[in-house]
Amino acid sequence: MGNQLASEVYFDELPEGYTIVQQLGKSRFLKTLQCSCVDGQLVVKAYIKNTDEDSSLIQKYQNELKAIHTQIQYYVNPNVLTFQTFDQNDKAGYMMRQYIHNNLYERMHTRPFLIDIEKLWLTYQLMKAVERCHFFGISHRDIKTENVLVTSWNWLYLTDFAPYKPTYIPEDNPANFYYFYDSCERRKCCIAPERYYTGEIPQEVEEYDLAKMDVFSLGCTIAELWIESGLFTYSELIQYKRGTYDPQSKISKISNPTIQNMVRIMIEKDKTLRPSVTDP
Repeated sequence: MGNQLASEVYFDELPEGYTIVQQLGKSRFLKTLQCSCVDGQLVVKAYIKNTDEDSSLIQKYQNELKAIHTQIQYYVNPNVLTFQTFDQNDKAGYMMRQYIHNNLYERMHTRPFLIDIEKLWLTYQLMKAVERCHFFGISHRDIKTENVLVTSWNWLYLTDFAPYKPTYIPEDNPANFYYFYDSCERRKCCIAPERYYTGEIPQEVEEYDLAKMDVFSLGCTIAELWIESGLFTYSELIQYKRGTYDPQSKISKISNPTIQNMVRIMIEKDKTLRPSVTDP
């Protein structure tokens, strides 16, 4: 009942013809619904306004997401699904995209379970999706199995680009991580170690740094696809950054030696040692 009331309060001003099907996920940051309309099923995400300044922030990030959508359309990336429609009113800001039933995490745990050749095909598609984005200067910032969609014929889409989420989060305050990045409450962590800071928050981030952060998250996501569990929890990632945790025991469970080696170098603590997905 609580979820239904929340949906009625914040989604009652959607365009005419949109019908709420169900609430998706448990995120406290963005409220997410599956809706239906004459054109089919779609996902609607809403950020609830708390202050007068939120309207300008919502407009800023909606413009960034529109630019990503325009670039993806122009350069034709068949493995990327962006937000396509945006709106806001006095209560919330909205963004909408096509609905696909399963994300990668759900597909991994649904019968018939994936076999190695299917995992290779999905790995290839995911790497090509990120490679094309990086080639044109687009970073994702929150790559994880929940943000990868998979159709019934194993076609893959990278989705839910997140320029609106903070690049850096405090190392000593896990509440920030759980609020912005743990939308499914699984405590899994795919955030690059250099994104955790102590002391003053870093002010500048270069495109090169964002790409290397994406590579780390990509390595964690590929590892999870192959071992069917997260490579790091939040606490393990912090320990890994400090040099007191080694994920090798999990990586060794990957059945393909080439994928094992690839994951190892993609999750290097030193970002300069991570490969670029745009390398030939």
